[in-house]
Amino acid sequence: MISIRLADFKADALIIMEGARDCVRRHKEHQGDLNIGSIFPDDDKVLIAALDKIVSFDGLEVLIAEDEKRVVGGIGVLYIPYLWNPELLSADQLFWWAVEDAPFRTEKILFDEAMRRIEERNAMPIIRVLKTSPKGLEKLCQKVSMVPVETMYMRLP
Repeated sequence: MISIRLADFKADALIIMEGARDCVRRHKEHQGDLNIGSIFPDDDKVLIAALDKIVSFDGLEVLIAEDEKRVVGGIGVLYIPYLWNPELLSADQLFWWAVEDAPFRTEKILFDEAMRRIEERNAMPIIRVLKTSPKGLEKLCQKVSMVPVETMYMRLP
């Protein structure tokens, strides 16, 4: 049975770091013709420093999924005023992962709990769908009445 709880950044630091490493590895492996993996650091020390900075953001909430006291996934949402209309609170999904052997539907359970918490705060959810994201992510967003609003272009390193 999967349970969801708020992360304790000190107690959960190692597993959050492992989740970040796994997320980066998967994006690098599934990039196809697009070299999207180049936006993620190769040096573990750089990744650790980036994650350390991310978890210090005011307004960051990380939810952890556990199965029989084993952490099997997490999702990080940054609550901040929306850049172009500060009267709106945005809930920007920064990261989301599940271990490869996580129980079926772990990511969906995390998503549903994050959406519930976002709605409680009357915030505007923002989910980034990278070219290397699982194909079902767009359908999941559409099921909760989200619409695509942006195509982002980058010059990759």
